[in-house]
Amino acid sequence: MKRIVFLFALLLGMGTLASAQETQTTPQEKIGKAVTKAYKSTRKSMSRAAHQVGEAIGLETAANERETDDVKIKGYYYMPLYDTNLYHQPEGQTFRETCLTQFKEKYPGVEILSVAIPQTDWAEESVTQNGKVVGYGQYMYCFIIARDGDEGYINARFAYRKYKEAGGNFQPLVSVWPKWERTDIIPAKVYQKLLKM
Repeated sequence: MKRIVFLFALLLGMGTLASAQETQTTPQEKIGKAVTKAYKSTRKSMSRAAHQVGEAIGLETAANERETDDVKIKGYYYMPLYDTNLYHQPEGQTFRETCLTQFKEKYPGVEILSVAIPQTDWAEESVTQNGKVVGYGQYMYCFIIARDGDEGYINARFAYRKYKEAGGNFQPLVSVWPKWERTDIIPAKVYQKLLKM
């Protein structure tokens, strides 16, 4: 019986090799294009799925939605400058230090001007799926403003997010604890205009 199973597997494998050899008769360029096309298609579908999951649990906004507080200067959109810390709970210091550590790893040579959480408490929102509320989200932003020599400034936004299903308890979303969501590189002249707003 083992011998029959082995022979069957061997024949099946030979059939697969024969069919693979038939497809290898196409030119290498066509194979390369086919692989590239398959990779791009897979990447797009995975990206689309990730965005759908993020939107379903309230983590992302639609791609065509501009953030309402963005400021347009000389054709570019910038985040407002938040430099006053309003969150004074005990974990606030830890939140700011964690963001600052990540920031310094990427930008070690800049001068830190401020690290602030411009909220007094967690912001809350309902999370809907197919028009029905399925849970609740909470988020908190941390902003870091730094000077990059005489050339300009860096404004970075981090987000802490928690989620709970209806009837459950809030749990941190570890993959975004904190998530570095955005970085604006700001020319010195634009920074002066943002300071006045």
